[in-house]
Amino acid sequence: MGIARFGPLIGHDGQIPGFMTFMGMDPNIDLGIVIGTNLATVPSGEGSALTLLKGILPVFYGAGSVPAGNPAAVPGATGGAPPATTPAGGATATTGTGG
Repeated sequence: MGIARFGPLIGHDGQIPGFMTFMGMDPNIDLGIVIGTNLATVPSGEGSALTLLKGILPVFYGAGSVPAGNPAAVPGATGGAPPATTPAGGATATTGTGG
């Protein structure tokens, strides 16, 4: 399994025809984001889960937090933004439901 860095998150994305997923974790603030979609690409050709992730990241990290470059780049490789250590406002948050 390949591990990807997408801005401050370390995780993995994947797809099969008609579906796309993304799971990412920021261990610095204990934030996990999991996205599952039933549409592999959006009209621009980008993966639907990554499009949603780009809309979610500013909620936790502020404007300008969406990285450019290849989200599947090896962690530590050039082409991605350096990891953030605290979300905007200093608050920690989690998504989804847990037990």
